[in-house]
Amino acid sequence: MNFDFQALVDRLPALLAALTAPALLYQVGVLLVSALATWLLHRIYNEPLRARIYGHPQHSLRRFSLRTLQRVLLPAAMLVGVLVGRGILRTMQHPVHLLDAAVPLLISLAAIRLLVYGLRKGFPVTPQLKAWENIIAGSIWAMVALHLVGWLPAVETALDDIAISMGGSRISLLATIKLLALIAVLLTLAFWVSGVIERRMRASPNMTPSLQVAFGKFSKVFLIGLAFLLAIDAVGIDLTTLTVFGGALGVGIGFGLQRITSNFISGFILVLDR
Repeated sequence: MNFDFQALVDRLPALLAALTAPALLYQVGVLLVSALATWLLHRIYNEPLRARIYGHPQHSLRRFSLRTLQRVLLPAAMLVGVLVGRGILRTMQHPVHLLDAAVPLLISLAAIRLLVYGLRKGFPVTPQLKAWENIIAGSIWAMVALHLVGWLPAVETALDDIAISMGGSRISLLATIKLLALIAVLLTLAFWVSGVIERRMRASPNMTPSLQVAFGKFSKVFLIGLAFLLAIDAVGIDLTTLTVFGGALGVGIGFGLQRITSNFISGFILVLDR
């Protein structure tokens, strides 16, 4: 790969002039002022908002609404600041291309945080779940940001070039990332749906506790398996290749896992009998 250092040096004056142009500095100033105002708003209202949240019952609608407000408050407040600053610069006949790009990024950030928080409600609240909520929301927002600025195709091409060949199959880094992301999304939906099913079964007066447990576990295992199969098929992996895994699993059960398998099936039958 040839790198023309002299060409880069020749372009430095033009690059510095563009970075220090008043039009760009005004827009950066609007972003900084909006970020500072948002941070101050967070410092002022975060603790009172948390106190109001914990003052309501765990599953109440008011608590859910306040939690939702807490997640969109920062991007929404910064969006208001950017919109106001953009309107002022437009009245002064200044370019606002940077602010035009910031508006959909902030809107998408608020929408993604809402979506991920809504999906999270199907799981028990744990510190690990809260950490994964931020990671998933940040990953989705990064992809949306790359798409909005027009860099996503170039990133996809670069990731697709990193690949290994196994027999007649080509496995690229892009396909692996897509598979993992799709599995994560489908597993999230599977756990959410299974949680809804379990809650409905527990509330049913016509089912014994053993049947509630048995069908709850069965629905969870079925939905998780379905999520894996759908993800593998969606990224283009031939499902017939899983016959090799099925054969290996059968051999393993035949030679070393008879007792584990029989205990699992016997336990399931006992639960149904009760």
